Amino acid sequence: MILFIVLAISPYDRTTWWAENIPVLIVVGLLLLTYSRFKFSNFSYFLMTLFLCYHTVGGYFTFELVPFDWGNQLLSKLDFDFILPEGRNNFDRLGHFLVGVFAYPAVEISLRKQWVNNRLMAWLFG
Repeated sequence: MILFIVLAISPYDRTTWWAENIPVLIVVGLLLLTYSRFKFSNFSYFLMTLFLCYHTVGGYFTFELVPFDWGNQLLSKLDFDFILPEGRNNFDRLGHFLVGVFAYPAVEISLRKQWVNNRLMAWLFG
C-alpha cells in the first residue's frame, strides 16, 4: 500500500500510470472482496503481491522507461542476445513473463473449487 501511494505521486505520465494501475486496483479489490470466502495459500498471495508491486513500479516510470540498467548490463554479459535481442527494456520483458505467476493461483482455485479434477490438466491450463 505504501509503495502504491509513493508511486502515485508525480509519475512520469499520469495517463499511463492510471492505465497500468487500474488493473492492479481491480485485482486488489477482488482479493479483498473474496478474502472471507476463499483464501489463497501464502505462496499465491506472495506471487500476486510480487507481480502487483512490479506492475506498480512499471506504471510509475512506464515499463519502457524504467531505469533497469543493472539488469540490462547483467544480461549483456551473459550473452543472451539470441534470446533477448537489444532494443527493448528488459524490465518490460520481465513484466510480461511475470504475468504467468497468476497461473499458480488459477491452478489453486481450480483444484480447490473442483472446477478441474485432474491435477495435470489444472497445471497445463492454469
